Amino acid sequence: MIKFFRKIRQKLLTENKFNKYLIYAIGEIVLVVIGILIALSINNWNEARKIKKEEKNLYVQIIKDLDEEYSLLQNHLNISESLKATFKNFYEYSVGKTDSLKLDNPVLLFQSINFSSLVLQNHEQSVESISSDSIRSELNKYLLLTKELVVRRQEEVDNIKNYRRPFLMDHDIISLNKLFNDNTESSSIINTKIKASINSEAFENFVAEGYASNQALIYFTKRINQKNRELKQQLQNSELMIND
Repeated sequence: MIKFFRKIRQKLLTENKFNKYLIYAIGEIVLVVIGILIALSINNWNEARKIKKEEKNLYVQIIKDLDEEYSLLQNHLNISESLKATFKNFYEYSVGKTDSLKLDNPVLLFQSINFSSLVLQNHEQSVESISSDSIRSELNKYLLLTKELVVRRQEEVDNIKNYRRPFLMDHDIISLNKLFNDNTESSSIINTKIKASINSEAFENFVAEGYASNQALIYFTKRINQKNRELKQQLQNSELMIND
């Protein structure tokens, strides 16, 4: 093609047709510029498709992590609600509102559960890669909630370590024999020892701290679970996921 154009230029020059040559040269330059613009457009189009595909893959991964985190948080919520009910039962027993102690899962009284957000770990650095302002904003809100819950969950771990375990050990409420020999650990709490500790000031602190801590965890976990489902729905309904 280049050789063909060169022959045309040479012919025009040898025939002294300068005006026609000038028009031809300008036309050739225009064609070259158009060719370059077309090539750039194709390259930009391909790059835009690549970025769009990468962002869609990011959405898919965030949704997957949201689902996994939701299941984990639901489990944590169930534990906190069970503990809240247990501490409420302890209080009601101590003031004579009920005649029985209810310990559906006694091991929860002294076992701690850490929380590490999968979405926070995997996607805190991905926020700026999201083109949608609304999704980027909602993801930031979700990440802030997870950070708050991490702090609240750590407080619960510290409370178990600093208050509940010492109380249970000081009043011989934990049976070490059952703790080490019962695979389920479900019978390691001695109800009679709990009843014997009821009149102590330490018991009141034990119940009040346990109830308040888990009430706060329930509140924050419900908030983050609601935001989890809202964010998932927003991602699924985004133009990127629907139209691609």
